Amino acid sequence: MKGYQLTFSTLQSREFQGKRVIDHLAQIAKEEGLGITIMSGAQGRGRDGEWRSAGFFELADQPLEAVMNLSEEECERLFERLEALKMGVFYTKIPIEYGIL
Repeated sequence: MKGYQLTFSTLQSREFQGKRVIDHLAQIAKEEGLGITIMSGAQGRGRDGEWRSAGFFELADQPLEAVMNLSEEECERLFERLEALKMGVFYTKIPIEYGIL
């Protein structure tokens, strides 16, 4: 099958409507019947040029990524929903071929 790999990048502390952005993405994926993998990063540089990482006592600045492999139709449906919310989450979208062997 052909589709897209979407990667959403955010921070542990980033919130939207009083809830962590990563939790919003996981909930939307569940509601839409989509798979999602959430990964934590050791360190990352944001658009502002600042380094972000999880501190010894504080995880608020920990970079997080949510990865989804979707068909074109699923991708369009997800984007429509996210655009309506105006969440403002950064993403990358890469064309892929996927399947089960």
